[in-house]
Amino acid sequence: MAEDAPLIILDLEHIQESKAEEKPAMGDIFADRVSSLMKHRDVDSVLADQQHILDNLEMMNEKLKFLNMISQSRYEASVTAFRFHMRLLSNVKKDLDSVFRRIRTLKTKLGSQHPEIMAEVQDKYAIHISDDDD
Repeated sequence: MAEDAPLIILDLEHIQESKAEEKPAMGDIFADRVSSLMKHRDVDSVLADQQHILDNLEMMNEKLKFLNMISQSRYEASVTAFRFHMRLLSNVKKDLDSVFRRIRTLKTKLGSQHPEIMAEVQDKYAIHISDDDD
């Protein structure tokens, strides 16, 4: 079966010659006419300006990446310090609540054991014993 099939050989030179004989596409004609209207010096100037802007933008992008890295590291350090201080403040609050609860308990005991002295102290120093200081 393979022996009976005709061989197809592509002649690349013939294909290229036939393309050269074809009319140019409308897009090519339009591009040629537009390029003939422009001065090449102006185009080169625009391209140079665009390259300069691109270089500046790439440099700014690198600077922003560096700034983001610094900001991220400082943010992480700040978060760590903030968490440490929050735990510290929470522990201090618990300790102060415990101390004030003990002081109220002692005041109440002393007030019940020595009511006359507590009344004198309250009159002298204007101390108000109340349970709603929580």
